[in-house]
Amino acid sequence: MRIESRINIYAVASLALVLSAAVSSCNIAPDGKESGKSADAVEEDTRVAFTTINENAVYALSDSVVFGAKDGVFSAQASLLIPTYVSGSDINTLRTAITQAAFGIQSAESPEKVLRAYINTKADSLGYAVRALDADTVDPASAQGFINIYGNVASMSPRILSYAVTEYFYPPLAANGSTTLSYVNYDFATGRVLSLDDIFTPDGIKALPTLIAGRVRTSCPDANVTALPSDGSYYVDYEGRIVFVYQQGEVCYHAAGAVTAAFYPQELSEYMTATGKSFLIG
Repeated sequence: MRIESRINIYAVASLALVLSAAVSSCNIAPDGKESGKSADAVEEDTRVAFTTINENAVYALSDSVVFGAKDGVFSAQASLLIPTYVSGSDINTLRTAITQAAFGIQSAESPEKVLRAYINTKADSLGYAVRALDADTVDPASAQGFINIYGNVASMSPRILSYAVTEYFYPPLAANGSTTLSYVNYDFATGRVLSLDDIFTPDGIKALPTLIAGRVRTSCPDANVTALPSDGSYYVDYEGRIVFVYQQGEVCYHAAGAVTAAFYPQELSEYMTATGKSFLIG
C-alpha cells in the first residue's frame, strides 16, 4: 500500500498530519491545510516528498518439540516513509541512507522489495521450518513472536531532516524482546547525509564520551559511557539539539531502554568542524 505525502518545511507543525495520513494523496500547503493539488505536482515551497510503504506478513513455524502438533506463528508489520523527491538533490542519497539504516543493506531494488526480502530473511533466521501464511487470515496478536518496523521523520527544519527507524523484535517464545533505533541526518543545503565524524573534529570525537557520560547519568545513574554510540546514532530534535542515542542495553541495564543525551549545539561548538557548525548552528 502506498500513501503519497508532501511535507512543507515551513509548516513543520503539520508533520503529524503526514505521519498519520490515511488518504491516497495529501499535500501540505504553507498554511498547514491540504492544498488539494496532485501528489505528482512538485510545489515550489515543498522541500521533500514521501510515499508510505507498508508490509504485513505472517509465518507458520513448524517444530513439534517447541510448539507441539500446532504450528507457532511469527508476524511482521512494517510502515516506512520513503522519500520520492528532494528539492535540488539526487533522491538516491537520502533513500539509500534510509535503506541502509532500516535493513542494513544498500540496494538498487525498490524499497518495497528490499523490505519484503528483509522480513523473509528475518523469518528464515529464526531456526524453524517457515511457511508463509495469508496475513488476512491470522490475528497478529496470536503470534508467539513478531517484528515491527517503523520509519518516520524524527524532526525537520529548513536545514535538517532527521529520519528515525525503529525496529521491535521479539523472537518466538523469548523472555524479552529488543528495540533498535537507527537515524539518518540529512543536510538540505548540501544534499549530504552527515555522520558524527562530519560534524566533530578528531579531538571532539575523543572529548565527547566524557561530556555525554555526565549528562546521561542524570537519567540513568548506572550508565557506563566510555565511547560514542556504537553505531554513531544521533538525531537533531525540534529544539535544534543534537541527541546522542545509545541502544537498549548498550550503556545501561536492558530495562532502561535506549539512553539519550541532548546538547544544544553551542555547548559543543568548540569541538565541531566547519561543516558541523554550519549544519547545526548556521
